[in-house]
Amino acid sequence: MKKLNWVLFAVLAILLTASCQKELSNESGPTIILAPSTLDSNYLDTVYEFETQVGVTDTIAFYTYKYDAQKRVVSINWQWGDFLLPYQDSGSIKYLYIGSDSLPYQSTLITTYDGMLVFDTINTFYTYDNAARLIKDSAVASDRGTANPYFRVRKYLNLYNYAAGKITRQSSDLPVIEPSPGAYPASFTLDTVIISNQNPISSVSYVSTINNTSFSKDYETVITYDNNPSPYYKLNISKSFSPIPVAEGADFIINFIGKNNSTNYNTNYPASGNNSNIIYTNIYLSNGYIKKKSYPSSFDPNFTDGYIYTYKAL
Repeated sequence: MKKLNWVLFAVLAILLTASCQKELSNESGPTIILAPSTLDSNYLDTVYEFETQVGVTDTIAFYTYKYDAQKRVVSINWQWGDFLLPYQDSGSIKYLYIGSDSLPYQSTLITTYDGMLVFDTINTFYTYDNAARLIKDSAVASDRGTANPYFRVRKYLNLYNYAAGKITRQSSDLPVIEPSPGAYPASFTLDTVIISNQNPISSVSYVSTINNTSFSKDYETVITYDNNPSPYYKLNISKSFSPIPVAEGADFIINFIGKNNSTNYNTNYPASGNNSNIIYTNIYLSNGYIKKKSYPSSFDPNFTDGYIYTYKAL
């Protein structure tokens, strides 16, 4: 079932198997322009996602960040699959502001598939407290399928509460239009995350599909970090990111929530006894910002997936 925090991750996992891909300029990725030492120059420009199989590195996606004159992120645009085709699977998330406010009050995420014949959308609204902390986000999401036609609309609500070294979240996922109500009923979650040095280091998630009662433990995470600055943390939109870690460290454009860069991401599923442990290898620029992040592929541990980061001055 698509959730607000991971609706794109499942789609991304499917697209990773696409056979038509474009090679990078060299085996270690596209040419990287070293960011100047001034912090003002370390704004994300384009992030390239890659996979390496039998010594060959392919670009499977790229994400481009756009800013306004106030250095606020106004959009993130991405493409997946074969970039030589006239139509690619692609998407964008646009952030809206009231006047000169530094925090977005709304975002609109649109993804397109099947030669731009299918559009999925998520419209999210954000509420902050006086300390600029996210205390509520609500969204309406729609998606549809073409192979087995369906149309689905869900609404999501997340409420956050802050205490010393801890954040809790109450969430609901409710159907508006649901073609398979038996398979995808309403669900509710309770999450708790422990914060250290402005990084979420552990969390536990409980879920219920029975009228917000009878919660059972869904998963637990434990995360470790380096001491280098995360390029996402300095972006103004980082305040709108959910501070709750998702399962299995699915790194994506809006899933970087710590002050530093993750080096290990462990997810445990008590009900099944399954465990996922992702070890990241990070390479840095001379100024400490991350240049490349790689990890064993979830499809085949002999292959490597990852990201290469480029920066620009604003």
